[in-house]
Amino acid sequence: MIHHIKRLWAAAPLATAALIGASVFALFFVIRLSVAMLLWHNSDHREKDIEAWMTPGFISHAFNVPHEIILEAVDAPVPPPAGRMSLDEIAGYRNVEVSTLITAAQTAVATFHANRKAGSDRGPDDR
Repeated sequence: MIHHIKRLWAAAPLATAALIGASVFALFFVIRLSVAMLLWHNSDHREKDIEAWMTPGFISHAFNVPHEIILEAVDAPVPPPAGRMSLDEIAGYRNVEVSTLITAAQTAVATFHANRKAGSDRGPDDR
C-alpha cells in the first residue's frame, strides 16, 4: 500500500495530495453522518415533555400539531407584542401559572393526536 502511494506521489504529487485531502474530507463527513444517524435514531428526542422555554411554534413543530391549535390552547396573543414568546412569557403576559399553559398545551397535543388516530382507524367504506 505504501509502495503505491509513493509511486503515485512521485508521478503526480499535487494530484495525490488532492486525492488524499478529498478522501479525508469525505471520511470526516461519513463519520459525522453516521454519528448523527445513530443519535437521531434514538427516540428520546421525540418524547420530550412540553417545557416553559418552548414557544407555541416550537411545540406545534415538535409534536406535529397545527400551529393554530397550540395558539388557541395557550391563548397566546396574536400577533405577539414582543416577537416570539415562550410559554413562560405568555404566562407572565396573561398573569397565569406556566404550569396551566403547559397542561393546556399537553391536552391540546393529546387531543389532536387522539382525534387523528381515531380518524385513521376508520376503514375506507366508513366515510
